[in-house]
Amino acid sequence: MRYPRFGSMATIARFRAVARFRAVARFRRVTIGGLVGWALWLVVRLKFLTGFKNRVASLDQWTIALVGRGRAGSSSARTSALARK
Repeated sequence: MRYPRFGSMATIARFRAVARFRAVARFRRVTIGGLVGWALWLVVRLKFLTGFKNRVASLDQWTIALVGRGRAGSSSARTSALARK
């Protein structure tokens, strides 16, 4: 089985990312960077996660990390406990 190649994306820093993919209509490579690339990375990452609980937990962890300017390591246990209910 062969998987389609959608392009490549990478986060660089806080609110910074690069997305490079081939435009379907014109067959040219498109590169999007900065805040727009970062938002695109978040949307694509959430789309490819399986399960609603995983999407909500990831979005929760990202929100806590962005607001708190750090990693959301302790929130994962709380999120998992809330997801079980």
